Amino acid sequence: MRRLGPPALAALLLGGSPEAAGQITQMDRYAVIVGNNVGARDEARLRFAETDANKVYRVLRELGGLPPENAVVLRGEGAETVRRAVIAFNARLRGEATGGQQRPSMLLVYYSGHADARALHLGESRLEIRELEQLIRGSAATFRLLIVDACRSGALTRVKGGRLRPPLRITVDRPAKGEGVVFLTSSAASEDAQESDRLRGSFFTHYLVSALVGAADSNGDGIVVLDEAYRHAYESTLRASSRTLAGTQHPTYRYELRGHGQIPLTRLDRDGRRARL
Repeated sequence: MRRLGPPALAALLLGGSPEAAGQITQMDRYAVIVGNNVGARDEARLRFAETDANKVYRVLRELGGLPPENAVVLRGEGAETVRRAVIAFNARLRGEATGGQQRPSMLLVYYSGHADARALHLGESRLEIRELEQLIRGSAATFRLLIVDACRSGALTRVKGGRLRPPLRITVDRPAKGEGVVFLTSSAASEDAQESDRLRGSFFTHYLVSALVGAADSNGDGIVVLDEAYRHAYESTLRASSRTLAGTQHPTYRYELRGHGQIPLTRLDRDGRRARL
């Protein structure tokens, strides 16, 4: 059941923040959501990476203010398809900004699958992490968020497969005014990322999604913000992985934000049909 894996990086890059959590309803949201169970030829096939992508899409649709016309969900696609999807949204957002039509906006890119310290492995194709970072940074969106759930530099009870490589060091240039960056990793640099048959998904994404549907709403205000979501995912991943043969996962983070408030991710009463027990 255990498959040793490459560096796992679950990272978020974002710029700016709403003035109030209630502005989640006024912020235009765009997402490229990617899951690929297949890596390079010598990497074991994953079971739940594509399922994890579906889960993330559903919660963002239902509670995160993401309209279907602003989302692309790619399952089992190669690097060029992913690259083109991000570039297309960048062009769309840039056009809206130039035309003066753009409201506050967020671009979210999520990936679950194989990786090493330098690149995502989408079947036989590779997408360099540095290139993906530059694509996200180049977006005209007010807020940019990148989540990569792969294996071992910082990833989940099946280990997401690949080859061990040195951990990736992402250097951040001096941020522009009104811009910030946050890195979240689903495990420490020396740890494996794990999938769970019982959860039918990776530990980190499972608990991140659980956080977004309300488990992380610690103050009961009906809004799940970034800090709440990360804290819940961290504590739950740590607790659940401590009982596995693969060993404990320790999600980590790095914040580089200036003058930002809370970042709202989901609003729990969006559909008017949810109740709290």
